[in-house]
Amino acid sequence: PTDELAAMLAIKDARKNYAKLRASSDAQAQFLWAVFRDLFHYTAYHLADIAATARDVDFAIRWGYGWKLGPFETWQAAGWQQIAKWIAEDIAAGKAMSKAPLPAWVTDGRTGVHGSDGSFAPKSGKHLPRSTHPVYQRQIYPDALLGERFDQGTTLWENAGVRLWTLGDDLGIVSFKTKMHTVNDAVLDGVQEAITRAERELQALVLWQSSEPFSAGADLKGALGLLQAGKVDAFAGHDRQLPGHQHAHQVRAGAGGRGGARAGAGRRLRVPDAQRAHRGRAGELHRAGRGRRGSAAGRRWPQGNRRALRAAGRRR
Repeated sequence: PTDELAAMLAIKDARKNYAKLRASSDAQAQFLWAVFRDLFHYTAYHLADIAATARDVDFAIRWGYGWKLGPFETWQAAGWQQIAKWIAEDIAAGKAMSKAPLPAWVTDGRTGVHGSDGSFAPKSGKHLPRSTHPVYQRQIYPDALLGERFDQGTTLWENAGVRLWTLGDDLGIVSFKTKMHTVNDAVLDGVQEAITRAERELQALVLWQSSEPFSAGADLKGALGLLQAGKVDAFAGHDRQLPGHQHAHQVRAGAGGRGGARAGAGRRLRVPDAQRAHRGRAGELHRAGRGRRGSAAGRRWPQGNRRALRAAGRRR
């Protein structure tokens, strides 16, 4: 992109971003505005013909094309009525792909199509909530639309790196608080503390993140910052800590036999299985390995880790 467009794309505020795109004389910025303008125009015009609600369109685009936000969510984040005004002006000026006017509901004073009461349904003219079908009720954390928030549970313990929480039962959930869920010293310490508490107070423990990616890996930027600041001793401690935590986790995981760890007197704490805990977009939480021989973690981890778990179990 041109320097001008790159500067615009770096703006985090969607309202300011789109205002600058439309006002710019930069050819690339004008092209990008035209793409979104015609996308918004098209989806609004055809909504009544292709979907029951705006929710369906946004999810279709997100799941089908991998977008973080659907077209209606993007429009709403950028300022619904202002974008609608600009689209109408471009239609009148002959700049839009089609001369078809925006539907009347677009300019009825609304601030968007998604709200706490549901998403706009063009045929009824009202907002419809999510389906109450039992299969959807099982999804504790379905994909959230712009502005949606679900029950955040009760915090049992947290530090700068992780939060240990529950949904009111004996299943502990560990979520990383770092950017892109990277792993740093606070996360490593937090996970160990969460395991200790889970063995004492809970029946199971899972790792779960509220958004993607599940984890971007080690916090190399933070480690590099220690070096740049001349904190060599701190960097060396960070470098030594990760292997130690890996070893402790393997021994702890194998101590209870195949796929389990000791959790107090006579209880067993299943090894967390992130893949089962966070079922993609369905977002369901499951007790790892329930009803199956061993834990899912033992079946899905790389072969080397499975061998380590079995070896640790035999040493009991």
